[in-house]
Amino acid sequence: RAVLAHWAGFMGCVGLGFVLMAQRGEPRGWLAYNGAALLWSGGLLLLWRGVAHYFRVVPRDRLQQGLFVALLAAHAWLGPGEAHAAQRVLLSYGSTLLFFALLMAHVLPMSQRRLGPAQALVLAAPAFILVAAFGTLLLRQLADPSRPLEMHRFDGSNVCALAACVVAAAIFNMSFAGLVVARLVHRLRNQSTHDALTGLFNRRAMDERLQQHWERWRRGGEGFSVALLDLDFFKRVNDTLGHAAGDLVLVRTARWLAAEVRGADVVARVGGEEFLVLMPGADGAAALVLAERLRAGLAALQHAAPAGAPAPTVSIGVAEARAADG
Repeated sequence: RAVLAHWAGFMGCVGLGFVLMAQRGEPRGWLAYNGAALLWSGGLLLLWRGVAHYFRVVPRDRLQQGLFVALLAAHAWLGPGEAHAAQRVLLSYGSTLLFFALLMAHVLPMSQRRLGPAQALVLAAPAFILVAAFGTLLLRQLADPSRPLEMHRFDGSNVCALAACVVAAAIFNMSFAGLVVARLVHRLRNQSTHDALTGLFNRRAMDERLQQHWERWRRGGEGFSVALLDLDFFKRVNDTLGHAAGDLVLVRTARWLAAEVRGADVVARVGGEEFLVLMPGADGAAALVLAERLRAGLAALQHAAPAGAPAPTVSIGVAEARAADG
């Protein structure tokens, strides 16, 4: 919701900025000239924050707030008058380019890691379009500082810049919708394969992995073993301390198991208080060693038990895939 709120704020600021720009005329009003530019800049900052939130990048609040305060002070000093119109144009276009450059430097590396180079490039395409459009306007103003080339003046470059804004906004919105849908699909996929309480794989996901390893082993691949763990007397915890305490035992046990097994092993919650450990490449003897280490370690794990409950103990059964099983 925070991401969508930032993106909606970005579109709202840009839209209101264009509405104010349409009110420009004589006498010159501060809102129509300076307020419109500040709204566009504020919208870009909201876009920056929204993209950072989406990719879970640490926001740069102080930098963004400092930039906006400096921009506000500059517009307050320049005012809406025609005498400083060229400087105001340079300030608006220059700040736009600066914000896009900072946004891309901050977020693009993370988007490439999360989405891959191709999708990150699609997401960045609107920024490149706007940088090219406003960069051209900035260069035109620098080349002719005596004549203010304000956005509301009707000429070919301004029309092209406005068209670029429309195209970029459309790409932004389609990209945002795609990102939201992708995250929703990822969340649904994760919920279908992970246990909601412990975060471990659920029985369905473990069954799929067992089938994969079984087929691989039958084709001559590496063998594997499994260990089934059942917490002893777990019903007593629920009956005496309540289900919240029982859930706490399950969560702490799951975290400990996930941290203690080998890197290649897979842990799943397959029942109420039952956990399954898949051990690729482990024979029966190695699986017994791991099972004993888990049993002894869990019995000594005092912090896994809530107040008033003894440390949980566990019964473990081990099985190895063998030729006779095929």
